[in-house]
Amino acid sequence: SVATTATEPLAVLVDAGSASASEVLAVALRGNCRAPLIGTRTYGKAAVQGVFGLPNKEAVALTVARYSGPHGEKIEGGLEPDLSNLTLPG
Repeated sequence: SVATTATEPLAVLVDAGSASASEVLAVALRGNCRAPLIGTRTYGKAAVQGVFGLPNKEAVALTVARYSGPHGEKIEGGLEPDLSNLTLPG
């Protein structure tokens, strides 16, 4: 059966490879009490960068925004999971 409502159980698996948009989704789901994070600390890429061309054909990359959670939780430095150090059978 396909989950069609917000009442179905949900968890988000995260690790050091979870960055940018996946961290935004993870912190939003956790911040709205929808899903716990399971795994290890995420990468922590909270910066939105823009690349701007210069007249001399070079470019500069500038941070133009920072991601955060629905209640101001910081993503920079990584998200600590709610459950970690789990040993799976097998």
